[in-house]
Amino acid sequence: MTPEERSKTPYIDYMTPMIADADAGFGGVTSVMKLIKLMIEAGAAGIHIEDQRPGNKKCGHMGGKVIVSTREHVNRIIACRLMADIMGNELIILARTDSLSAKLIDSNIDPVDQPFILGKSYDGKEITIFQAGLEGIQRQFKGEQRDRITGQWKSQAVKLGLKDAMALSKSLGFSFEYDLEALRTYEGFYKINGCVELCAARAH
Repeated sequence: MTPEERSKTPYIDYMTPMIADADAGFGGVTSVMKLIKLMIEAGAAGIHIEDQRPGNKKCGHMGGKVIVSTREHVNRIIACRLMADIMGNELIILARTDSLSAKLIDSNIDPVDQPFILGKSYDGKEITIFQAGLEGIQRQFKGEQRDRITGQWKSQAVKLGLKDAMALSKSLGFSFEYDLEALRTYEGFYKINGCVELCAARAH
């Protein structure tokens, strides 16, 4: 439009509500809170934040992703909500997980994550806690007893962390070998079985 046409045309604000990318938070919870403060002040109506580890962040099409523990990501989300509440802002928070394609996790402490962390069995194979239990059952029982205990293990142990899995195996009368530290990388990360089930467990 010409200057004259613009002067006669009513102003229209074409800005639409925006969801901003908070990436992996760029640090700990205080960094997350500062980031959210700045995004709210800039006018973002919402943010999405993922569970990758800051400093090891990879784009979606790249391999070698490292995620943080479920607990740490929950703390990030709480930090986002806290800052929005402090500022009196109805911020939309989209929590995202990259655990489907991730191969590593930076901590083995959270029981939610432990069922998906790969360790070594007695014969050196890479297995989960659940698989280690199945191997223990196969070695220590036969016939109908083995089938019965296998069924009980399968119905109860799929989502258990190491401590609860060991307690369950003891109650069922068997033991299993599983080294949670054996596959730790030189950076200190743990190998995981990235899968849909891990995504669902972290979302729960």
